[in-house]
Amino acid sequence: MLALTSFEVYYALFLAIIITFTGVLSGIKSNNLHGIKKAALLSTAIVAGILINLEPNLVGHFRNGPNAEVARRSPVDSDIFGLKMMQLIMPHLELNRSGFLRNLFAFN
Repeated sequence: MLALTSFEVYYALFLAIIITFTGVLSGIKSNNLHGIKKAALLSTAIVAGILINLEPNLVGHFRNGPNAEVARRSPVDSDIFGLKMMQLIMPHLELNRSGFLRNLFAFN
């Protein structure tokens, strides 16, 4: 279970949520705490593995503070560099000879 937590935090937390949910459902269905205990044990192991994998990042953050060089972006960058869905659907404006698309979709 600890090996599964070293791939990515998102998937490991999602797995912990699913295991916890199924353990609670098992406890409700069978009217005993055996399923809930198993789910709690597995979820605790997953969270422990996540913390072990994140430990170097957390220690570096607490010792040195936040990294000022990472992710220093302007809010307008998402509009400039982001993918717009209309660019996928509509043909490029330079390919249109009649100018219909240029006048119709001037916002792009």
